[in-house]
Amino acid sequence: MDHLADARLVKEPEYFHVRAEAVILDRLVLGNVRNSTYAYDRSRFRVARDGIDHYMLHFYRKGRLICRKTGVGETVKPGDMTLADMANPELVAIVDLDVVNIVVPRALLAPLLSEPDASGLRHFSGDNILVKLLYDHVNALYAESHHITMKQAGALVPALLEMAAAAINGGVRDETRLGVSSALKQAIRRYVSVHALAAELTPKRIASHFGISPRKLSYLFQEDGGIATCIQSERLRLARLALMDPAQRGRTIAEIAEAHGFAHRTSFIRAFERAYSLTPSQQRAIAVGRRSADKDALSHPSPIKWIGHF
Repeated sequence: MDHLADARLVKEPEYFHVRAEAVILDRLVLGNVRNSTYAYDRSRFRVARDGIDHYMLHFYRKGRLICRKTGVGETVKPGDMTLADMANPELVAIVDLDVVNIVVPRALLAPLLSEPDASGLRHFSGDNILVKLLYDHVNALYAESHHITMKQAGALVPALLEMAAAAINGGVRDETRLGVSSALKQAIRRYVSVHALAAELTPKRIASHFGISPRKLSYLFQEDGGIATCIQSERLRLARLALMDPAQRGRTIAEIAEAHGFAHRTSFIRAFERAYSLTPSQQRAIAVGRRSADKDALSHPSPIKWIGHF
């Protein structure tokens, strides 16, 4: 931090700890910082000297980042976001922080913002659905960041910037609509995947959870055959795994069907066959046959496999 501002500890050095890591995604930097309490002053002199003209978005998992001049950040909580314009001076206190952050060149984000030059640290509540979507998306992206290629990063960044702009602007403008819709669909799919077996998972409940109308939800999944199709596909995928699981060999097809949201065995069989071109019984038989073949292969390994040992 001393490269960007005049930093100082507020306790003795032995109480200070920090862990930071970051990856480059195209022209963005995505990272995670965890540290104990300290303070820094990014003065007008430092701003003028280093010429850094970037925005920094912080997504809070724990702790606070408080602007001493405005008090912004005093009420920050996990799930919230703050936006710092590094071209503006800041006097900040950091308290037991764990954040995922994004550093964005001004030239990439400013054209999408309603107030690109608003000064000071800006706080955005995670209760806002746009902030929540962005928070979940950024954390999911960070979790996979070390596996993302530069080519993939180039494709991911535009949508990420559009989502960030929508959260900061407090609404979706035409130029950010595509990225927000894409992220919303991804978030809904993750939600469906987690809650697929819940009996109360309905289009109405999903729409309510994400703060959108059932009509908007229907429109989002129109090209996928509707949200009900998405729910059924996930339930069928889980049912298929159950049929292939040796530990569930004793359960009947009807029991597996009911456990995965299908009230009738026949409707489950028809839906399963449409999805996988196999009946549930055939899927189970294939899985059993494959396991038997694997056991035989282990007991009597092919001579070809021994070539690699010589």
